[in-house]
Amino acid sequence: MPFVDRLVDWAGRVPDRDAVVIDGQRLSYAELCRRAACLRLPGDGNRSGPHRPVALELGNTIDFVVAFTAVVGRGRTAAVLDPAWPAPVRAAALEGLEPDCVITHGAMPGPEGPADGAAELADGDPGRVFLCGFTSGTTRMKAFARTVGSWQLSLQRSTAYFGTGAGDRVLVPGPLSASLSLYALAECLYAGATFCGRSTPDTAAALGLLSGGAVTHLVAVPSQLRMLGLRAVAPWPSVRTVVAGGAKLGGTETDAIRRLAPGAAVYEYYGASELSFVAARPAAAGSGPQLVGRPFPGVEVRIGSPQEGGSAAAGVPGTIWVRSDMACRGYLAGDDGLSFRREGGWATVGDYGWLDEDGQLHVAGRTSDLIVTGGFNVYPHEIEDVLRSHGCDAAAIGLPDGLRGHCLAAVIRSDGPPALSAGTLRSLCARELAPYKVPRRFYWVREWAHGHAGKTSRPALVRAIEAGDSNVHLLG
Repeated sequence: MPFVDRLVDWAGRVPDRDAVVIDGQRLSYAELCRRAACLRLPGDGNRSGPHRPVALELGNTIDFVVAFTAVVGRGRTAAVLDPAWPAPVRAAALEGLEPDCVITHGAMPGPEGPADGAAELADGDPGRVFLCGFTSGTTRMKAFARTVGSWQLSLQRSTAYFGTGAGDRVLVPGPLSASLSLYALAECLYAGATFCGRSTPDTAAALGLLSGGAVTHLVAVPSQLRMLGLRAVAPWPSVRTVVAGGAKLGGTETDAIRRLAPGAAVYEYYGASELSFVAARPAAAGSGPQLVGRPFPGVEVRIGSPQEGGSAAAGVPGTIWVRSDMACRGYLAGDDGLSFRREGGWATVGDYGWLDEDGQLHVAGRTSDLIVTGGFNVYPHEIEDVLRSHGCDAAAIGLPDGLRGHCLAAVIRSDGPPALSAGTLRSLCARELAPYKVPRRFYWVREWAHGHAGKTSRPALVRAIEAGDSNVHLLG
């Protein structure tokens, strides 16, 4: 595993330091190593034949951290399942992978250990696949394969870039089944820091840690930062670094962080589960709504297919291609041919954007999110960025329309009817967007469904509106 050698080293140097704290339950570096080395795994006696992945369905728990460390630290591949998946999604994922076993709370292996005693924990061959993660595909859940070497390079570069170090206490409120959170766990153990999480989302508990001086770093997606900022009533005195990923960091979240932790360094990064880090930057006020920063250390970015012979000129949009030694190996299951692709040494997940004259990357959205209305192409983020700049937590969607293909609509998340009317919101959009990008309908909801990794599920919003869900209100 990409951090096991470092984990074992930290266990020898600072055995009693907290490696993981979840719901107040603590696990030291020494105890994590001991439990992972002694955990009995199916197939422990098979020393010559190949192993299929070991699926972990343990949620945000100490048991998950132990099992994950045991599986990949002993040369196996961990497939991380999300306990919140609907039954059909789970069944499809397992059918595609055919794992050796599924470790759940009800089937956690005993601590007897392998027959010949505690196993050795080590990173192993940089080329081997240690992780099977999942990402939402255009048509199905896809299982991507990450190698030890790709994460070793990522961890070296990200700890240097974001400044995660020994003794830091890192709060990660998201699910460990999401790549952002799982990577943050690995980064903590690599750096000798303490990972702090919760078994279930708990904004009040997270705010208690932040205001109580128990956290130095905060790693979250923008929607989680937005919720923390809205509900915070006390400053975050010990927070030195905030890292946002998974979506564009908006002005609302940045302003809240500046108010609550005025001395903190705030970073946002753009990447993908399949590509790892692509670009990053220190967050700053007044930047463009699609700006995500300069290419991450070790990464080259170009716009347009590598077959075209060169990157598009500054400001000209196109498909974002990446050359990186941190990219995944490919998909183990569920490849729909519409996302991760390679051309020579370059790879893409179909995101669309441009490079400016300073070499900074701007991201408009993912090709699979594209809404076609009246023959025009619209990326949801373009609309969402405008509405968020006016204080609206918004999701743009395309409703089936027999005339236009799709009718543009925007859904506002609010505790009650929004203060701005549909007409006012439409006028605000019309000031900054081309006419064909202005939503024709506006709705509001108190809460919306989230998909994998905690991101807003636009398909779920479309289904709710089409079904006449009483929780979705037309905004007049």
